[in-house]
Amino acid sequence: MANSLQTQKPQTVTPQFLPIKTVCQLTSLSRSTLFRHIKSGKIAHVKVGTRVLVSASFLEELKEKSEVKA
Repeated sequence: MANSLQTQKPQTVTPQFLPIKTVCQLTSLSRSTLFRHIKSGKIAHVKVGTRVLVSASFLEELKEKSEVKA
């Protein structure tokens, strides 16, 4: 039984939501610009207590749009 635990490979977990600070760093958007887009409904987000988390799908969409323009 102990051998079966050792042979399993660790799985990577991709976050579905990212903190504002991380999104700002990855996109070079300012906090105010990011919050303006969140308020207008252009960016999917969730609130957990006082924290606002941005959907990781926003980064994927942004990446796809930038590849189309390039």
